[in-house]
Amino acid sequence: MKNNYSTFKFLLVLAIAVSVIFSCGKIKEMVKEESKKSDTEKEEKKSETSTKEESKKTESSSKEEKSTVNSGRLYFCEDYVQDEEIAVSEKFTTGLVTVMVKMENKITDKDVNLKLERLVNGEKEYVDKIAFTIPVTNYIFFKHKKLNFKRPGEYKVTLLGKDDNPIVSGRVTIVSK
Repeated sequence: MKNNYSTFKFLLVLAIAVSVIFSCGKIKEMVKEESKKSDTEKEEKKSETSTKEESKKTESSSKEEKSTVNSGRLYFCEDYVQDEEIAVSEKFTTGLVTVMVKMENKITDKDVNLKLERLVNGEKEYVDKIAFTIPVTNYIFFKHKKLNFKRPGEYKVTLLGKDDNPIVSGRVTIVSK
């Protein structure tokens, strides 16, 4: 009888151990599922936040666009005389405009182009592409008779390097005189 009692105790302990192991496995699965749900919710929130940030950036009143390759700035002024920028602005009347480029790192492409596009109803309308040969520098101005904006509107100007790779770009608004 003692032998049967010992066997019964052993089987009972064994059953309890199997139940505990099985329960722990189920709990582990539930924790994984909750973790996946939490990660998915975090990713959705992150995606929502980045989408909101992107739309804010798009709607931003700033007319400048910075290059992702080489941090810098393309902006505009009326003229560049004796190492001085004259009347820097984002808005000009129709006519000649000087394009300024200031980069964090030097522009190593000697042959560059300025691509002019007019923005009409969210679409880009090609205006012109002007070739320049420049020294290796991180600060330069571009003056050219083709930088004559005759039609009012919003324009995007992009400095293109080798193989027409964009270096930096900026936007300018042209209004009637």
